[in-house]
Formats: sequence, C-alpha cells, structure tokens
Amino acid sequence: MLKKLEKQINDKIKVIALDIVFLKDNWFNSTKSYKLKTLNKARLFLLSLTRDFWNIYQQELEIPLIVPGIDGDIDLEWNNKKFHLLVSIPEDNKTLAGLYGNNRKKDEIKYNFNNDGLNVKLIAWLKRQA
Repeated sequence: MLKKLEKQINDKIKVIALDIVFLKDNWFNSTKSYKLKTLNKARLFLLSLTRDFWNIYQQELEIPLIVPGIDGDIDLEWNNKKFHLLVSIPEDNKTLAGLYGNNRKKDEIKYNFNNDGLNVKLIAWLKRQA
C-alpha cells in the first residue's frame, strides 16, 4: 500500500515538474522562478510525511495539490470538506518551512519547522482530521 502511494507522489511530482521549473521570474506579480531542488525538497518532505503517517497509524495520507508558491517556494495544499492545510517548502535551505491549517472549526495549526525528520505535531494534527 505504501509503495503505491509513494509511486503516486513521485508520478505527480514528475508531471508538474515540467510546468513549474519553466516558470520565469515575475511570472505572477513579483514571484521568483522555481528550481528542481526545491521541488525535490517538497517531494522528499511529502514522501517522509506519508511514510511516517503510515508507520504510526497504518492509514494513507491524501496526496495534496502541489503548486508554485511565492518566492520560489513549493506549496503543498490539502483542501477538502474536513480541513484545509497549506505547507510551504522554501527554496533556501536556511529558511524554515511554514504551515497553516484549520478543520473549518476551532482546530488550527500554524508554525514554522525544519522540514527534515519526523514532524510529530503535524502528523498528530492530520490524524485528528481523519
């Protein structure tokens, strides 16, 4: 099951990679262009989050929308009837990733984090939304 989900993530990244990396500076207002290394960071983060969620809960994590963000960031966006979550993976390795989410009620999450390693706080929040 996990291998199938990982393949879906990798396939989705391959499809959007061609569109995103050819965007030039100022393609939308004053945004920066995008680099393959940033898209790969987003891919690795999503694969790690998916694996960790599976290993802890034995449940699949929905694959988010993967879109260009601001300033060369790659955004991962979950938006369904239960919750909305936006995770922004920065181009710069020195900059923390950021996220904001809510379950359309009172359960909100917002913080910056290092996108390497287990993200227990995010995984627990996602589980509460399932």
